[in-house]
Amino acid sequence: MHVQLDQQDIYLNLPERTEDGLDEIREVIRDFFESAPLDAHGTSLFGSPESISKAGCLALAKKGCLYWNEWRKAFPVSSSGENAANFSGYDFTEVEIRFAGFDFGGFVDFSHCIFPGGILSFFGSKFGDYCDFRGARFGDGCTFDKSNFEGRVCFIGSQFGLNTSFHKVEFCADVNFLGAQFGPNTQFLGCVFKGWVNFSASSWEQLKELNEWGDDQFAKVRQFSRRLNVSPDSFWQIDFRGTQFLGYPAKNGETSLDFSNRKFLARLDFSPLDGSPVKFASVPKFHGCEFHQDTSFEDALFPGPSGNDKAARAYRAIKLAFSKLQAIREEQRFFRLEMDEEKEGHRIKGRDAIKKALPYMALREGGTWILYWLYKQASDYGFSVTKPFLVLVMLWLLFAQIYGSYTGVERCYDIWRAHCEIQGGWLSYSLQQALPLPGFNKLKPAIDGVSVAWVAFHKTLSIAAVFLIGLALRNLFKLK
Repeated sequence: MHVQLDQQDIYLNLPERTEDGLDEIREVIRDFFESAPLDAHGTSLFGSPESISKAGCLALAKKGCLYWNEWRKAFPVSSSGENAANFSGYDFTEVEIRFAGFDFGGFVDFSHCIFPGGILSFFGSKFGDYCDFRGARFGDGCTFDKSNFEGRVCFIGSQFGLNTSFHKVEFCADVNFLGAQFGPNTQFLGCVFKGWVNFSASSWEQLKELNEWGDDQFAKVRQFSRRLNVSPDSFWQIDFRGTQFLGYPAKNGETSLDFSNRKFLARLDFSPLDGSPVKFASVPKFHGCEFHQDTSFEDALFPGPSGNDKAARAYRAIKLAFSKLQAIREEQRFFRLEMDEEKEGHRIKGRDAIKKALPYMALREGGTWILYWLYKQASDYGFSVTKPFLVLVMLWLLFAQIYGSYTGVERCYDIWRAHCEIQGGWLSYSLQQALPLPGFNKLKPAIDGVSVAWVAFHKTLSIAAVFLIGLALRNLFKLK
C-alpha cells in the first residue's frame, strides 16, 4: 500500500494512521536508506537513519511529510545537532517539494536556498531549537501560515516576493530579520513573538559579510532584489494586525522589537485583528525610520512606563516620525507616552536620591515629578478639555467658601455641619477672580477684607486652568 496525503489534509488534522499504514511507511523508510545509491567509496549517499546526509534530506523530503515525520520521530536531532536536516544552497525551483506539515526538528539549515512561489510552502510546519534561512530567496505567495518555531530563527538578508504570509505563526524564541527584504503585501497577521525580534535595516555590504556571499552569488542576490524592487533598508506594505510582541517585558528601557532605520514605502499596520489588539511587551524601536502616511497603531497596547531614558527616546522617535507626516493625532498619542516615561523617570531618580541621602537631588527630582503628575492629572498633558474645566469649577467653589469665611458664613464644605448658607455675593466674587477677563475687575467686590494672598493664589491657579483648556482645544482641533 502506498500512503498518500494531500497537503490540505495536514491542516484538517486527520486521525492517526492505522498500524498497517505505519508499518508500510516504516518499510518504505527502511528501504529508502538500505537501497540508497553508493559513492565511489561504497558509502551510502543518503547516510543512515541516525545520521542522514544532505542528499538524503532532499531525497526523503521528496517522498512527503508522512515519511519524513515518521523518520524524524524515530530518529530525532540530538542536543548537539547530530542528524539535523541540511538543505543549504538548494534551488527548490527545480525540485517539486511541498514542505507543508513537516516536522524538521532542531538545527535545520535552509540558508541560501531558492524557493518557488506557492501558497502552501511551509504551511503548518514545525521547527526545533534553531532554524537558519539566512540569504534564502522566496518566490511570490510563499507562506509559513500556522507554522511553529520552537527555537531561534535567522532570516538575515532573506528575500521575499509578493504576498508573503506568516499568518498565526508562533515564534517561541529570538528571530532575526536583519536586512530582510519583503515585497508588497507581507502579512504577519495574528503572530506571536515570544523573544527578541529584529526587523532593522542593513547595508548590502553588511549582508554580504554576514552571509558570506561570493561576488557571483552577491551579484545574483542584487539582481533578485532589483527584479522585486526591494532593498535591505525599506519595506513595502507590511501588516502586523493582531500580532503579540511578548518578548522581554519592559525593563531598564530595553526593547525586544527593533525596526531601526527602515523606510516604510507603503502601509504599516499595527491595528486590531478580529477585535484583538496588537500588544507590545516593550517599547518598539523605530529610530531613524520614515513612516508611510498610511501607518496605524490603532488601539495598540504599550507597556506601563519604566522610567528609563531609552523608552522615552523610543516613543520620541515614533512621535517625530508622525510629526514629519503632520499626523497630529498620532503624534499627540506618543507624546503622552513619552511624558509618562519622563514622569516615571523623575520619580525613580527622586526615590534613589533619598536612598543615597542626596537631599538637593531628591528635592529637584521629586518636585519635577510632582509637576509632571499635576500636569497629567489636571489636563492629560494638555489634551483633555474636561479635566481643566472641572478644575476651574472646583477652584471657583472652593475659593468661594474661603472668601465666604471672611463674612462669618457657615462653611459648606464640612458635611457634618447642620447649617450652611450659599450667598450669591461671595460666589460672584470668586467668579471675578476665576475669570480674569476685561470688565470683570470693574464689578464691585462683594466682600471686604479678603486676603490678597488668597486672591493672587486663586488667580494664578485659574489662569493655569484656562490656559490648559485653551491648549486642549488647540490640540483637539490639531492647530499648530
